[in-house]
Amino acid sequence: MITTEQCIEAYQKHEQLFAAAEELKIPWQTLYSRLKKAGFSVTGNKSKWGSVKDRFAAQGEAEFKRLVPSAEDQNESQYQSKVDFFVYGIKVDVKSAKSKKSNSNYASKRWAFSLKKQIEEADFYVLFCYNEEGNFLQDCYLIPRDMIIGLQTISIPLSSKSKWHCFRIDEETLSDFFLEMK
Repeated sequence: MITTEQCIEAYQKHEQLFAAAEELKIPWQTLYSRLKKAGFSVTGNKSKWGSVKDRFAAQGEAEFKRLVPSAEDQNESQYQSKVDFFVYGIKVDVKSAKSKKSNSNYASKRWAFSLKKQIEEADFYVLFCYNEEGNFLQDCYLIPRDMIIGLQTISIPLSSKSKWHCFRIDEETLSDFFLEMK
């Protein structure tokens, strides 16, 4: 008989429900039920098991956590939380984008961010702008919700000025900003 302790150990080892259930040779539903009854959070590790898009999003969230150590990661306690972080009670959602061509007919590039799922949830959006490969942070924007009411996407060109450039912030000063908002 598989114990609750074994269920917790397997889940902590794999950080993914299906892999842990496979190791224990029990249905995932049984594992899930036992973890929940034990009060254990079943959130998964999207940086390890998620889609390519999930893993890239997790990269930006890890960067934010590094830059703002006081941030409370909401994804650790709830699967698909409405916002990524609470910082001194302020709701922050982190978005990451790789630079891409705006149009196949033009050489200009941009970063594109989708806000539709969190548009009414976050107080601030932190937009991390990476190079085309996604391995180098090129720019960072901090945008209050008040400034994007009614928008579902934000597109920021790499080469020319846009209305969003006034929201650029040195990523190393993010923590100071939230401390000031405290």
